[in-house]
Amino acid sequence: MISVASGLLLRPGGCPPSSSARGSLLLARAAAVSISKSRCTPAIATAVPVPSSTAVRWHSTVEEAAPSLASSPGAASAVAPKLVKVPSLPLLGSSIPAHTGAPPHAQSQIFEYWPEMRRRFGDFYSMGMPGLGVGTHGTVHVLTCPHEMMKVIRHEGKFPSGIIQSQWALIKYLKEDDSLLVQGEDNGFFGRGAEWKRLRTFFQTDMLSPQAAAGYLPGVIKAAELASRGAPLCVNDLNQFLENSAFDMFCTVMLGELTDVANPETPSDPLNLEFCRSACRGLSLNNRLNIDPYQVMMGKLGIKTELYNEVVKENRKTFKIAHDKIRCFVERGKKGDLNEFENQSYAAHAMRRQAEEGSNISMEEMLTLTAVGLTAAVDTTSGMIAWGILHLALNPEVQERLHLELTNAIKNVGRDGRLSASVFKRSVTPYLYSFLRESHRLTPNAPVNIFKMVSKDIDIHGLSVPSGAMFLFDSFSLGKDPIFVDDPEEFKPERWSPKAVQERKGTPREVLDHAFLKEPFSQGARRCPGSRVASNETLALLAQLVLDYKISVPNVDSLKDVPYDLRGTICPTLPELEFVAR
Repeated sequence: MISVASGLLLRPGGCPPSSSARGSLLLARAAAVSISKSRCTPAIATAVPVPSSTAVRWHSTVEEAAPSLASSPGAASAVAPKLVKVPSLPLLGSSIPAHTGAPPHAQSQIFEYWPEMRRRFGDFYSMGMPGLGVGTHGTVHVLTCPHEMMKVIRHEGKFPSGIIQSQWALIKYLKEDDSLLVQGEDNGFFGRGAEWKRLRTFFQTDMLSPQAAAGYLPGVIKAAELASRGAPLCVNDLNQFLENSAFDMFCTVMLGELTDVANPETPSDPLNLEFCRSACRGLSLNNRLNIDPYQVMMGKLGIKTELYNEVVKENRKTFKIAHDKIRCFVERGKKGDLNEFENQSYAAHAMRRQAEEGSNISMEEMLTLTAVGLTAAVDTTSGMIAWGILHLALNPEVQERLHLELTNAIKNVGRDGRLSASVFKRSVTPYLYSFLRESHRLTPNAPVNIFKMVSKDIDIHGLSVPSGAMFLFDSFSLGKDPIFVDDPEEFKPERWSPKAVQERKGTPREVLDHAFLKEPFSQGARRCPGSRVASNETLALLAQLVLDYKISVPNVDSLKDVPYDLRGTICPTLPELEFVAR
């Protein structure tokens, strides 16, 4: 699961707004917003709460943003937003607040950054993100309306684009290593041509479909049960515990192996521990490399920086360990030495598919694809679970309600008093799904989760945008807008109950239930191939922890007291939690 968060942040600013920017902010807050209902559920860029009964209209903005704020957000005559062009510079993009009028930014302030960008520049703006966007400025077009983003996805053409194409450092060193995944002018698996489609089709088979993902749940549940036992022993580094837990769960999917790395009292293979540490460190450093204008510029000049060399070192280490594990698995499979559990794993399915007559995938390609999948999966899932645990600890009433739902579900459809695949049916544990949806609304591990290039001209909000333009979907900011969400800073899973969803139908707030806002994964043909497996792993470990412990955070009163940063995804630095056995 290639990290969606990589490449979605600007270089840290870390300084407070200038006095002129503060003055503009005050003026913007004082501006009245005229609103009326639109065909496409709108997003109002304003800091002034508006009664929920008021019909909503898209606000209009100026076409060229001044070096402070866009003038008059919320113009009375607006029907749809005009494109606001946030100033940018070659190679630096829109990373200099004094030049762009964009808010200062740090990776540890991403949840403040995107809503403020929307408030200043509206619901349709372009900005520079070097290494990610188009041209020397790295131009991307940012949308907040999911209906308009759907149009973008429909205009992708035969070979759609994806965030993986922006992984310039990863592509660079894979080419240096002559990897089978980046062969050809279009970078193979990391491109958007026929080679990508061939490799991707093979890779996603037996993983992406709901049926395939559900087939791995018994192993994931067992791995989560074993991992949960180690939680009280790892309170001094819960982030590492969750990374190890994610590895344990995904190993059951990929190899049918119970590695049991997460529990420090259980003997485990030192190579597995080394793999977890290197994979997470490599993903984190790679993300920083992708979004730093200086690193991007050095990369374009062919200069290998110290950070680049460190990324290469960590990723070569993880790829070698993963590749060796997969190769050993295949050799055992050829000898008929796999057990029943291993024979139901993804690698076993892939091995059999590769050996079929007419297969267009070589054995080495299969080994490499499987190794990449194992490497990329660790940090993505752990970030989702980390936010979930934090919300459980900060909201004891929510935790108890979830515990009650899970215990009742186990009594009714569990297996021998334990979790089973049936427990995770949405109709059986609806509050569990509401909990995860609220966690994603408030603290997504990828606040900007869809990144697409159009292959032909497209009409967006009435403006013709030419072929080759890059679009980025801000799936986060609407969920923090008081016009759409009452008490947006409070954690309330009941917002997503079937009753609440039904009551929103036919109102502007219905946009919150659009599929593009529900989860941190991309959409369309390049949806993360491991997305459903990652969701199942998150469900399983959170459910097991709630069943096993009362979780609390003694020295933290508020979510705002917990720092977060970009690792493989946006992830909290978890404080020391208490796990009291139930």
